[in-house]
Amino acid sequence: MFSFFKGKKKKESMIISGKPLVPLSELPKGSENVLKTSGIEVTKIGLNGKLYLRKIIIDQSTCKVSIVGGKHPLEFLCAHLVVYLQAETEELQKYQLNNTPDMTKIMVLKTGQRCYTFLCQRQVTAELMAMTIAVLGNLKNSKGASIKIQQYADGSRYRGEMCDGLRHGKGTLIMADGVTYESMWINDRREGDGIEIHSDGTKFIGTYKNGQRHGKGSMTWFDNSHYEGQFTQGRACGEGTLSRADGSQYVGSFKDDCMHGEGVMTWPDGVQYRGQFRFNKREGYGTMQWIVGKWSMYNGNWKMGMQHGEGSLVSHDGLSYQGVFVEGKLERWLDT
Repeated sequence: MFSFFKGKKKKESMIISGKPLVPLSELPKGSENVLKTSGIEVTKIGLNGKLYLRKIIIDQSTCKVSIVGGKHPLEFLCAHLVVYLQAETEELQKYQLNNTPDMTKIMVLKTGQRCYTFLCQRQVTAELMAMTIAVLGNLKNSKGASIKIQQYADGSRYRGEMCDGLRHGKGTLIMADGVTYESMWINDRREGDGIEIHSDGTKFIGTYKNGQRHGKGSMTWFDNSHYEGQFTQGRACGEGTLSRADGSQYVGSFKDDCMHGEGVMTWPDGVQYRGQFRFNKREGYGTMQWIVGKWSMYNGNWKMGMQHGEGSLVSHDGLSYQGVFVEGKLERWLDT
């Protein structure tokens, strides 16, 4: 919401020294930390050199920045802002008369002839906010981008914002095979929040980077199997939870769309495995627990999903027996 005042014109501040931030071609790593919040707390340095608590809200869908917490909330298109880091302004000079600020935490937003100087809590916060605003401003959301409908030779079609012939801004791409991508775009690539729906009902909701699933997201398949966790370069990678249609669930580490690393697998009948995985197979050291059957637990080594190497079987009455296993079968007991 813009605020307009009648009467005496407010004094405007100026940049004393500093160079405008040159935006990257894509959102910086970690930008989700400043986009998916109700606002980042900052300290505004006023024209009088005094400090005022404010919040900065960056809206990726509209490419706008809001400054809230004062008497009159302010809102700007990112495309209308020039962003600086560690710049010297008139209000900063006044503040420096009695204080020594950490310049690495200073971010300045300039619109027209007015500058807004902010002291952030951390250097990384200042850098992330500044670059995110600069990149969103570079989308030219209101300077050159326009809503268009584009039909491609491969049968796919796009409706949304474009700039210089490229998908740039918010839009929806429908592929010839029925896959639909609804997201933000930067230079023809999906970037930031988006939704992906396949013809068989498979659905992804999460973030993109360089056109690939990257960061936090969730994937639901046609059989209602569901993954929620981290993605890297299009694949499940990092910590996540996989719930399968058969009722089993895995919580732990993933790599290249596979259960890989430390994790816990639980089945509907109460059986549980806790230990190491390698590309979807139990491998390394782990513990399997059973509710029914001759044994209540196995502790030991695994290979290709089977007990392999030394391990111990524990009976339901608590007795433990050491043995050597080969491809899931007991080869011999060890003397105890």
